[in-house]
Amino acid sequence: MQEKLKILKIVNELAIHCMALGATNLQITLTNIENKEKKKKAHLECSILNVDEMEIKKLKEQLEVPRQEEFEDYLWELAGESLDYSTLNLVGMIIDDVHIVYENSILKITIYR
Repeated sequence: MQEKLKILKIVNELAIHCMALGATNLQITLTNIENKEKKKKAHLECSILNVDEMEIKKLKEQLEVPRQEEFEDYLWELAGESLDYSTLNLVGMIIDDVHIVYENSILKITIYR
């Protein structure tokens, strides 16, 4: 149950950020990946008009940081529902991988944990 709550908090932080960028039509999909590590996959997709390329670059930089498993519980305590990039950096530290694509006014974020 603890793992499910962490995934939901991660998705919540990403959804809050997308909404702050002006997202409409936000869709979220959560999937279990059946492999030996039993990883989780979360996919967010939304429409956002006119997002600056630098904004997407900044988002990638904040989420593409090495995972810090040993500090995970402590880091998550620091995360809240703020709209700044420091929270996204914390999210980046508790996920394994992220893929971000912005094309034709559609932002797609897929995270693996």
